[in-house]
Amino acid sequence: PSSPRHLRSQSRQSSPVREKSSSLDHLEYAFSRTRAEICQKDRKILAAQVQKLRQRINNSSCKMMLTSIPARTWSPNIQTV
Repeated sequence: PSSPRHLRSQSRQSSPVREKSSSLDHLEYAFSRTRAEICQKDRKILAAQVQKLRQRINNSSCKMMLTSIPARTWSPNIQTV
């Protein structure tokens, strides 16, 4: 409760951009979940999406562009699905 994020969320309650900020907080939370916390159903859906993307990348001319993206720009959760 005394973490900086909690204090930040308290101080922005009077802010006009509260809704946008809270949705950003939700995204932050979703991306910060560890792989173990993502439920089995989510993992299966993600794996299927990744598989489709891989097939699309393999079949397309953008493969060379994508391979130049450094690995650190990818989420560890997605990497290990």
